[in-house]
Amino acid sequence: MDLLRELVRSLLIEMYQSHTDEPVEGDPVVNTNTNCKHVGSEGIVLSIDELPSDKGKVVEYECINDGPTWNIGDVLSKTMDQLEPLRPAGRMYTVRSR
Repeated sequence: MDLLRELVRSLLIEMYQSHTDEPVEGDPVVNTNTNCKHVGSEGIVLSIDELPSDKGKVVEYECINDGPTWNIGDVLSKTMDQLEPLRPAGRMYTVRSR
């Protein structure tokens, strides 16, 4: 059970929703917001901008995959809570050493 708890904790740490590990320009990201028409879009971060009144940040990324409502090369803007780091194929998580 402790192993499962540690795995879940490491997954949560990796999500940008916690804002502990924010993306930088050039990072690959994926939209994981199931309520967004661009869910599943993957891209490379172009810029990160502050929202007014300290309400968070917006990430602009260039799409590297096609989907029902976006094409490769489209530039999308999303709040950071809609994005997660894009993992290489076959990897669901990153193991961090302590």
